Amino acid sequence: MFGRISGSPDKQNVIDFYFDTGIVFTGFVPGRSKDSFGAAFGYGRISDAYSDNNPTGVGSNVFATGESVLEINYTAQIMPGVTVIPDFQYIWNPGGKVAIDDTTSKVVEEAAVFGV
Repeated sequence: MFGRISGSPDKQNVIDFYFDTGIVFTGFVPGRSKDSFGAAFGYGRISDAYSDNNPTGVGSNVFATGESVLEINYTAQIMPGVTVIPDFQYIWNPGGKVAIDDTTSKVVEEAAVFGV
């Protein structure tokens, strides 16, 4: 298990508060003692000093607030020295509410990321 919290002065930093927490299990699948399963959650708050001066899109009255992410992965050892790690991340307010394009105030509210 892990957890982390940090804070930074908001006048100098885009992210003024951050925390994450998670857990990793190993050896829970019979016969696969080298495999592991992990889950984590993280949140970064966009500082007011940055957000107040950086709307999320052209003509936008929507300002960045923060980004949250849930990550789940599984590490499968195929043979000694070779692993495959499928990974899933679900992100709320990616980039702190990034604009879809430069001509609209619509923002990306959620994103799903899959990888191996």
